[in-house]
Amino acid sequence: MAAVVSHALAGTAIAALLRPERRPPLRYWFAAAVIATIPDADILLVWSGAAYRGMWGHRGITHSLAFALVASALAAFALFSSTPRRTRFSIWVVLFLAGASHGFLDAAMASGAGVAAFAPFSPARLHLPWRPIRVSPPTENRLLNFGGLRFTASEVLWIWVPSLVAWLVGTIGRRRSRETPAT
Repeated sequence: MAAVVSHALAGTAIAALLRPERRPPLRYWFAAAVIATIPDADILLVWSGAAYRGMWGHRGITHSLAFALVASALAAFALFSSTPRRTRFSIWVVLFLAGASHGFLDAAMASGAGVAAFAPFSPARLHLPWRPIRVSPPTENRLLNFGGLRFTASEVLWIWVPSLVAWLVGTIGRRRSRETPAT
């Protein structure tokens, strides 16, 4: 699986690129990071006895589009209930995309059983046709192993770099749109 840091980075990059407000509150960024990483909590279900490759196992229902839809709706309602409806809807879309990014990234992994993207409607495990993200091997390389978190150079190339570019585009684009006078 891609490292938790990689999933959080991808989720917040989506949030930066598509943010509905110039200066969203801290809870917006937090929600995007959590929604993007929470699917891996399914390992708790495996530890509780769920079949690893079953619907409730790793990369099962919590990695599905349905889960991203429900989790993002709950987060948007719970965290942004006092926000105007139109903005809350935009936030929900951003959180949905951040949540869906988890399954997408895991489907791009070079190994694994695949992702149940359409659970609970289909138990089929899917991979993307092109899977450039390599599995995190144990490593002694300090650049690829810090604080107990392992990631690969392919995560840096295929997740971190695009996420940082998206974040920069979202941030710089917002600044320029504020600075450009309306004509």
